[in-house]
Amino acid sequence: SQEAHQGAVLCIRWSRDGTQLATSGEDGLVKVWSRSGDSSRIVQSEFPVFCLSWGPTDDQIVYTSGPNLAIRPLHVSNKQTVWQAHEGVVLQCDWSPASNLIVSCGEDCTYRVWTTEGRQVFCSRPLTHIVTSVAWAPSGELFVVGSFNTLRLCDKAGWTHYDLQVEAASLFQTKWNSDGTVLAAAGGNGAVVFAQIVDRRLHWRNITAVMSEPTHITVHDIVSETMEQLDFRDRLQRVELSCDHLVAVTQTQCFLYDVHNWNTPQILEFKGTVALLVLSYQHFLLATPSSGLTISGYDGRTISTPRVAAPTLASATQHTVALNSRYLAMVERDAQALRIFDVRTGNPMGDPIMSQIGIVEIALSQHSDESLLAMIDKNRGLQILNVRSGETVKIASVVSSIMWHDSADMLAALSDGQIHVWVYPHGPFIEQGCADRTCIRKPASEFGEGAQVIGFHSNHITVRRADGVTLHATIPPYPLKLCDLAKQRDWDRSIRLCRFVRDPVLWSCLSVMALSAQEIHAAEVATAALEQTDKLQYLIHIRKLEHFPVHCKAELLVFQRRPDEAEQVLLESRLVYRAIKLNMRLFRWERALKIAEVYPDYREMIMAYRQRYLKMGKREETEPSFLRMQEQFPPESLDWERIKQFIAQAKESEKEMIPKQQPRRPAARRPSAGTSRTSPVPGQEPGPQGSQASPPLTHTPPMAPTDTHAPGDAIDGALYAADEGDVSINGDDLEL
Repeated sequence: SQEAHQGAVLCIRWSRDGTQLATSGEDGLVKVWSRSGDSSRIVQSEFPVFCLSWGPTDDQIVYTSGPNLAIRPLHVSNKQTVWQAHEGVVLQCDWSPASNLIVSCGEDCTYRVWTTEGRQVFCSRPLTHIVTSVAWAPSGELFVVGSFNTLRLCDKAGWTHYDLQVEAASLFQTKWNSDGTVLAAAGGNGAVVFAQIVDRRLHWRNITAVMSEPTHITVHDIVSETMEQLDFRDRLQRVELSCDHLVAVTQTQCFLYDVHNWNTPQILEFKGTVALLVLSYQHFLLATPSSGLTISGYDGRTISTPRVAAPTLASATQHTVALNSRYLAMVERDAQALRIFDVRTGNPMGDPIMSQIGIVEIALSQHSDESLLAMIDKNRGLQILNVRSGETVKIASVVSSIMWHDSADMLAALSDGQIHVWVYPHGPFIEQGCADRTCIRKPASEFGEGAQVIGFHSNHITVRRADGVTLHATIPPYPLKLCDLAKQRDWDRSIRLCRFVRDPVLWSCLSVMALSAQEIHAAEVATAALEQTDKLQYLIHIRKLEHFPVHCKAELLVFQRRPDEAEQVLLESRLVYRAIKLNMRLFRWERALKIAEVYPDYREMIMAYRQRYLKMGKREETEPSFLRMQEQFPPESLDWERIKQFIAQAKESEKEMIPKQQPRRPAARRPSAGTSRTSPVPGQEPGPQGSQASPPLTHTPPMAPTDTHAPGDAIDGALYAADEGDVSINGDDLEL
């Protein structure tokens, strides 16, 4: 032993990784000790330090100092944060690694919840007696408050679950066990109080599960009015109900129930402490401090075991871990990085996605082949990440809570006193700027600040306010019906539904849904209903290319502002001329020249169009790559007759490579105002697939290009649909 402080040592805490020890005393000092006994003084306070707690990453310490709380980084170059926490002396504090929140209590008879920046999340009403102890549960969702003969269980938002009256005088210390189901409190009269959490309620759709006893669950189906009694041999550690399944983990076993069959669960042998349990429709994730992460199917078979760092696992919560049938997403312990794993292999998919602001909550979509990840950052901005492409779009600000629909890829959020529901969150990746047009908004001032979305089923949204009161909100049933019809590719009924409802949000959703499925007719009808004339004109142009699937797909990608993918589609089909022409049409001259490095026969054509473009704008050449190319192809040597013949040969060659196909026609298509269709020639029957007998598209012979359209003629700066026969730099784009 050795002398650590002058006077009494008031608090001693091991770091979470067990490598350091922190002490505080009446002398106002806070010291950090190594295992070898070496110490360093990090704080000198004018008040006795009654309590301290380590931060989630063991590089910071929060401590009490009179009426203040202070966060002291261990690195000397970082400044500490100090704020007044109570009206009187602060007696205890605790820092949750899971929720990253701080709870404190003091002589002013209150307990309060704080963020790490010193912002107050909750302040209780003054109790009858001084609050003497506080402690976070390992999950970070609950904390316990000790006072005179009173033990209070609270939600992380501050509201009270239950008040337990005990005969133990003042409760000076409270501690949880490792799985967060049992706590012990030390009383001033020498008594030790033990308590267990019971009567926990879980809700999912029409099913309610109540853990009425530590070894018993009552399941009630309110639709069929049936009740099931589930008994277990050992004490329950963790229970989760979601995604058509109930998973219950005891001290020695893991029980997997299907909500449609409660009699024959899958039973797995299990040993250890459950740190986290996350369910999806096909798999579930079980995390333990000893074994790490395990992803298993509901048949009991282990799918994969992703590897993560121990600190990341220790700070993982339901808000920082997301799972669906394909991917597992986890926020790293410093909240600055997001790592995504392949569920089948357990391997990380590329490098972590970095965030300078920090991520506080994530959620994965469950019902689409194209997985989306919703993220809330520390500035309360909401972003959507396309997991496959890595593209990110910000769709809202001041967002406090999010949740995906349980049977469709609709996203609900609480944002700035409103409920926002994005009917088709894939839309911003298909058509830029459509996030606002595909969003339903409802006033929600009655929910107040700090509310959380806890359920999204059918057209009902369940919200829990900061005071623990559960409220419900509804949205129209039509968006969910539209999502179902689009999933079934029933476009005629989708159009009829939108015509019946006459809601611009539904028309906007139908437009992007149809574009995603390459259903041009439905997109035309929706765009016409929205009176978006420029987009309608371009869609009509695309529909004329339905005989040629590759060209049509490329034009759709251009419409979605994905020119790189459009170019790749054309090059994979060996349509080199079309790929180069696409880039010139979008004024991506450098990229067109890059393709010509692989196919040098096209360099003279590119130089000719480039010279015509510069002449039209009365500009001089400044690009180094084109200046070098001018040495080989001087402007005066360019022969347009030879170039026209080369273009005609290239088109003829490409027509032979990809034969024309019959376009897809939806059944019972009805014309609508603002749309146009190409009809077959009267008296002629359509020929077989690949036949050129009666094309619905007129063919214009190749013509020498002249510049009659300036770059400003492009729709939205990039899209330009040339009319048939238009003689311009874009004039031969329809000559197939």
